[in-house]
Amino acid sequence: MEKLLEWMKGIVLLFFLLSALLYFVPRDVYKKYIRFFMELILVLAILLPIIRVLYDGDAFEKMVHYDEFWQQMDNLQMDVEHMEYIQNEYYVEEYEKSMENDIENMVKEYGYEALEVRVELNESYEIENIELSVKKTEAFEGDFDAMKKALLDFYQVEEKNLEISVQ
Repeated sequence: MEKLLEWMKGIVLLFFLLSALLYFVPRDVYKKYIRFFMELILVLAILLPIIRVLYDGDAFEKMVHYDEFWQQMDNLQMDVEHMEYIQNEYYVEEYEKSMENDIENMVKEYGYEALEVRVELNESYEIENIELSVKKTEAFEGDFDAMKKALLDFYQVEEKNLEISVQ
């Protein structure tokens, strides 16, 4: 009963405040708009207890927090996917460097010096392209065809994906 009296006092006070507001409006043209706005506020004030009973105030807050939670989860998942992409990119680069070092060592075995080696891998760690620039060493005559065949066989690439230039 006490809450009902408080609610009624609040509505009466709100009504008097809004009515007093009408006296401060400079033009009569604006009074109809302000009166419409007043009526909306009074209707909401009257319906507020009914809305609270029908819709639990905490339920609305919970729905908002639930949506925020799933939004954060989506953002987190996008961040993880981005980190995985960056990490995968890092591994691809490191694997390319490792393969370039192996190719340099393999070329030395056939009597050539690697001037420039570039290996390109895709996301699946498959070799896309190998570019190699070599120079014959003065120590002994190298077998170019044997070196090329060894590279093709070892790395399982097609001949069109292996470019070797001799200087």
